[in-house]
Amino acid sequence: MKSIFNIVTLESKRGCRGREGGADTAADVERIAVHLADRLADWKSLAFFRLVARSVPEQEIHRALRLALDIPRSEVRRSRAAYFTALVRPFLPSLDTRRNPSGQRSETST
Repeated sequence: MKSIFNIVTLESKRGCRGREGGADTAADVERIAVHLADRLADWKSLAFFRLVARSVPEQEIHRALRLALDIPRSEVRRSRAAYFTALVRPFLPSLDTRRNPSGQRSETST
């Protein structure tokens, strides 16, 4: 299986990134998502990693993964996957499902 690092390197050499965003093909999305789940030991988040692979520029995925994996074990609060998520979240489309179509927060009753 190709690593995400090889994918980023090959595509930057080819210059095939004509747009901002993630992987172009379903096979690339799946390969990147599986690589992230494997490296971060977080298979339950595979669907989220697919969203990341589709939405986030591959250079940013590479940077965030490197940072998440380089943290010393003693400094990991929750998990490396949680830190990775925090790093890529600014590149993702809005995930706030509590907003109604007008853009205002909906009232929640408790």
